[in-house]
Amino acid sequence: MSNETALKSTPELKVNENNTDRGYCYPREESNNTKSFDCNFVSKKERSKRICGCSATSDEERKVYKPDGSDLSIVLTNNGENCDKACKDKNLTCNWKSLFDAVKYTNTETIQNTVTQLGMKCWPKMSNETALKSTPELKVNENNTDRGYCYPREESNNTKSFDCNFVSKKERSKRICGCSATSDEERKVYKPDGSDLSIVLSFFKESCAEACSNIGRTCTKDSLKLLVDFTRPTNISDTVNHLGLLCSSIKAEQYWTVYPQIQQLQSNHWKANCFPRRETDLNW
Repeated sequence: MSNETALKSTPELKVNENNTDRGYCYPREESNNTKSFDCNFVSKKERSKRICGCSATSDEERKVYKPDGSDLSIVLTNNGENCDKACKDKNLTCNWKSLFDAVKYTNTETIQNTVTQLGMKCWPKMSNETALKSTPELKVNENNTDRGYCYPREESNNTKSFDCNFVSKKERSKRICGCSATSDEERKVYKPDGSDLSIVLSFFKESCAEACSNIGRTCTKDSLKLLVDFTRPTNISDTVNHLGLLCSSIKAEQYWTVYPQIQQLQSNHWKANCFPRRETDLNW
């Protein structure tokens, strides 16, 4: 027995120099400070062997919470990890919309239930930090690692601060991440009834030729002319809705080559300014 029962190396066995099947035992007291537990610590004592407790599951094996009536999956990051990696660990995808959709389950009213579903407990921490890229997050208690302080996300916060790749700067903090089952790169296709046309949205800085090729189709002048019937001022909103977005405004129709097009809003990426194609001047 010694005063070393709180060291990171304990419990351990210091092997006898002349009789290697025995030695001195350094026990661990249950009341010791939990900060000194460290799986990666190597004993500095000569001929010493740490006595290790091993779990059947990894620290990296995380729980998934799937709220009723939602396609969303919610997970916690590990320390020093971002939401992109946490979602990929469960074969899911982090994107702007999945983080946005998670807000309803991580605001001041709902965050405690969500954290409980993820196997932890928390006390809400009301502060001016609810608009940070790291929120919603859980700052784990130093001495009791199954609970901590919750930093909720408020629905009124600026949506520009959603970031799948951001890592919390707080010590012992875990971000609470919304994950989607589909990839950002999986685009929706709208096939209007009675038409052979397939309508898609290009990605940023992508041409219609590339967008059509991505779904196994071809962009031609004829297909762009047919598109006019579905992107007039009177029906562009319906077409955009079928592609998973909402026209918040419809701008003046033009015959410019880039029309029809949409411009997504910074404040809400699922709404857009919609620019229809002028049907009276098919200047291709």
